[in-house]
Amino acid sequence: MSEILTKNSIVSEIGLFPELHERYKFDFPTGKIYLKYGEHRGVNRGFGIVHILAEHTADLNHQKLPHTTEGVIAYVKRILRSGAKIYSEFNDTRGLHRSTVIWSSVGTVVLERQLIQGKPAYSVVTAFGRKKAIGTQIGTY
Repeated sequence: MSEILTKNSIVSEIGLFPELHERYKFDFPTGKIYLKYGEHRGVNRGFGIVHILAEHTADLNHQKLPHTTEGVIAYVKRILRSGAKIYSEFNDTRGLHRSTVIWSSVGTVVLERQLIQGKPAYSVVTAFGRKKAIGTQIGTY
């Protein structure tokens, strides 16, 4: 019997958010990066695999990846590679700032810090082909 997936079901552990410079450690602690099943609520609204498949199939095509869970996992991993620059807009009044990880030759992954199983972790909000950074660089992947 297969598992029933909900929007918050973790489908894959993608990597590890690195330790940053002392100045940013508190706001962006190290933690595992997860890709959730997610949901799509409309243009630029949603998260996870379902959202990426609904909004960014052209980016998967550009990378010659299938429109499947495995294709999305491979796409996110291509972006989150050694040397990718990490940025934040520092725009959350609660202090749960989103960080954007950039790898200029592939695209952008937007992460959201969360507590998962009681530990700091990051959830993939979306991934797309835009290569222009927004915000302040806070580290390197």
